[in-house]
Amino acid sequence: MKNKFKILYVSSEVSPFAGVGNLAEVAGTLPKYLKNLGHDVRVMMPNYKSINERKYVLRDVIRLKGLKISISGKTLQANGKSAFLPNSKVQIYFLDNKELFQRDGLYGAKPDILFDDNAERFLFFSLGCLETLKLLYWQPDIIHCNDWQTALIPALLKKHYLKDQFFQNTKTVFSLCSTARGNKTTTEAAKLAGISDILKDELSGDTFDFMACGLKNADIITISDGMISEQTRLDTSANKNVISVANGIDTQIWDAQNSKAVKHHFSDVDLTGKKDNKKVLQEQTGLAVDEKKPLLLVVSEWLSSTALDAVVQIAKSIIDTGAQLLFIGQAEKSKQSDIDKIVAKNAQTVKVEKRASDEGLQNVIAGSDVLLLPNEPGDGNNWGQLYALQYGTIPVVLHSILPSKSKANASLLQIGKLSADNVLKTIKQLVKDFEATTEWQQRVHSAMKSDFSWDNAIDGYIKSYQKVAAKKK
Repeated sequence: MKNKFKILYVSSEVSPFAGVGNLAEVAGTLPKYLKNLGHDVRVMMPNYKSINERKYVLRDVIRLKGLKISISGKTLQANGKSAFLPNSKVQIYFLDNKELFQRDGLYGAKPDILFDDNAERFLFFSLGCLETLKLLYWQPDIIHCNDWQTALIPALLKKHYLKDQFFQNTKTVFSLCSTARGNKTTTEAAKLAGISDILKDELSGDTFDFMACGLKNADIITISDGMISEQTRLDTSANKNVISVANGIDTQIWDAQNSKAVKHHFSDVDLTGKKDNKKVLQEQTGLAVDEKKPLLLVVSEWLSSTALDAVVQIAKSIIDTGAQLLFIGQAEKSKQSDIDKIVAKNAQTVKVEKRASDEGLQNVIAGSDVLLLPNEPGDGNNWGQLYALQYGTIPVVLHSILPSKSKANASLLQIGKLSADNVLKTIKQLVKDFEATTEWQQRVHSAMKSDFSWDNAIDGYIKSYQKVAAKKK
């Protein structure tokens, strides 16, 4: 097939199996769109303890039983299981090793406490992906790697597997999705993991940077809009291999007109359903039912620690503007205690819902007027901007993750520099705009006319595959 490729898409997180944020979202969606365009695409991820094997019908792959991976003088065994991405014919493989992956947490028992052996875990996963291909007798044209957890694969192909004929025509694309913690470890930890035995010339100094390893060795690098500042990490010689890609969301799920998660459907032409959703949300959470008060949503997990601090600090002042505040999710313990105290003193204007399913979150966003400070570009969950705009909910952000030419930028409220004063100043202005109904409705209409579907966002990825296919080994 001309311009059709065999692609192994490798990610440590894939929605809906495990993971949250940009990395999981893309891995669970982009391969389906590639498949629909005629590409032969398969996905691979670790088999974590949290994955519900019965729900997603994971099956043993006989050919992948007893896979042996040698690392630093010891041999580890793995098994392979497979399933399909929901609502698709895209096959996904799960690399199974009880010692390394059957744990509470993907990268650590708690978000701020990483596993000491992550270097070994993801070296094992990277080697396992490549050895799995050989057992399947499936030779991809492209291995698409994502973030630090898979960043060793381009280096392994260029060095460890350099003379392996099986991979002689395989090239790599490396995507930078977030700047999440964990991409660096000590050189000593990398040596203990066995990386020095296989990729000795990649280690120097006191720190080993997984991400830098991927950026250095990949044939093509993609960076999503909103991550452009990360290009400063690339040396000049690599810049010619960098392709910017747009952010996309699964509009079959995030769909104000058809989603089953949205109680009252609406569109950019008719916003009646959005008003009805707001009333239902106010009733469900115990907020005063008042369509004239702007309802400001804070999804705690989507805010950086400093951003959440700023919102909590000015919460009383926000209420004084005439707005309502709704906190969703569980914040860090001391911060959550502060939020609970604010709620207790302002029962009619501030509420907190500490748990919300993915479907529940859709309904909450659909019923809110404003989304406050979803994470900064690169933090992993900044696509809250796109989700909000899709439902006509106006985001207050530090910086846009949209392409600079996107008309939707006019719908965003950008504060530029994070401070409590800047946030409050922006909120005071938006309350005035909200009271001027016509102007606010125009902003909402404009937001919902934007197209963030993968039908548009996929073009940059296709360009990256075409460019890497044309490169000589």
